[in-house]
Amino acid sequence: MKLSNPPQAKAIWLFVTILFIVFLFVPLGKMLALSLNVSDGIGLDNYTAIASSDGFQQVMLNSFFVATISALSATVLAFILAYTVHWTNLPKGFKKVIKVAALLPMLLPTVTESP
Repeated sequence: MKLSNPPQAKAIWLFVTILFIVFLFVPLGKMLALSLNVSDGIGLDNYTAIASSDGFQQVMLNSFFVATISALSATVLAFILAYTVHWTNLPKGFKKVIKVAALLPMLLPTVTESP
């Protein structure tokens, strides 16, 4: 079976691609250009100042620690849920509740709150 792409679909994909480039890559490029801008012209002085600051190493260690704990806990929880749904003799209704509960966080918007 051959699928045909009407010209409207190609135009929509082109439009979405252009929007993606404009709203993602243009701000990233501008941010990179501004970060390289120093008093003498272009340089890496801003990056070296951050990397040589006092708390940078502790901040990086904290970030890696949180990322590691998050990844490990998500992997263990996902394994337990997958094993429960596919390899146990629980009632089908309970398995369906587990599936919906596992997918529910993806439907909720991410909210970041700072004190």
